[in-house]
Amino acid sequence: MFDLWATEINTELIQDLYNVIRNQEVDEYTCADYLNQGSNHKSLILDVTSSSTASSGIPRRTNSSTTMAVSSSENGVDGDMQDRSESSPRQQIIESWREKIVEWSYRVVDHFDLDRRVVAHSMMNLDRYLAQHHVNSWEFQLAAATSLFMSVKVSEQKLIPLSYYVNLGAGRFSAEHLLQMECDMLKALKWRVNPPTPVLQTKLLLFILPNHMPFKGLLFEIARFLTEMCVIDYFFVPFKASSIASAAVMTAIDILGETVVDFATSFHFAHEIKRLTEIDVFSKEVNDCKNRMKNSFQESGISLTDFECPSTTQNIVSPIKGWAGSDSHHCMKFHS
Repeated sequence: MFDLWATEINTELIQDLYNVIRNQEVDEYTCADYLNQGSNHKSLILDVTSSSTASSGIPRRTNSSTTMAVSSSENGVDGDMQDRSESSPRQQIIESWREKIVEWSYRVVDHFDLDRRVVAHSMMNLDRYLAQHHVNSWEFQLAAATSLFMSVKVSEQKLIPLSYYVNLGAGRFSAEHLLQMECDMLKALKWRVNPPTPVLQTKLLLFILPNHMPFKGLLFEIARFLTEMCVIDYFFVPFKASSIASAAVMTAIDILGETVVDFATSFHFAHEIKRLTEIDVFSKEVNDCKNRMKNSFQESGISLTDFECPSTTQNIVSPIKGWAGSDSHHCMKFHS
């Protein structure tokens, strides 16, 4: 198990951090529900022409390559999100594109053994950009690759060369395209490209629990899994990251059950979250997140026995298997 709790964080520091996070979520890192704004909203994504539809449930582990292409396997064609005249309902298509981009992003960061929260970081920035700009299918892919490129630079010491992203594009875009899109996104996002991700806030919230509490690591692993499901699911885009984080922690407690975390401890924890962070875990927003998470967890087929507090990221439980594993030599190749 990763040494999550090596650094002590006292409650005063948590209060200070959440004073900053609250302001960021209200002023800097909010995201509109850009797929449900009506036909006249400026955030509508144009040229939606792929015939693939959104998959049901949570995508499971696969051994696919890190190709940037998003193909339309239902029609037996390598769609690559190419423009076509026929289209399925717009929202289903964009959600399908988005799911595939998340899956691709996890494969990339796992191949380089980077922190998986980079994907949440990247998608939060991408969603905020899409909420402001018309894009076609090519621009969607370019923005997704650029967002990951930016997030790795912001979050990691180990960088992925620009040429790698160009190669992943399989000729769809050049280094100049990526750099120009980076400038466009930085301007659109007003250089606010380091959002407080749900998984990071989940860890902060768990510091509120007593240090001696058993199964604290397991609780984090389940909550981390739930936040990764939220990255995939467009439903969570307009919700605050703090609401997602608190919902993930409380849902993880529910999944473990009262034999592990009794009602009194759970209730006290909820009270302390409210006192220290001003997050009401019983609010409608948090409850909406919790209900969605519980349904998604049930549909995922994952059980408590799958969470064995892995000692390496190679064994981590995830709704997406991004880790290349023994197939890493094939993982980086494109296929059609």
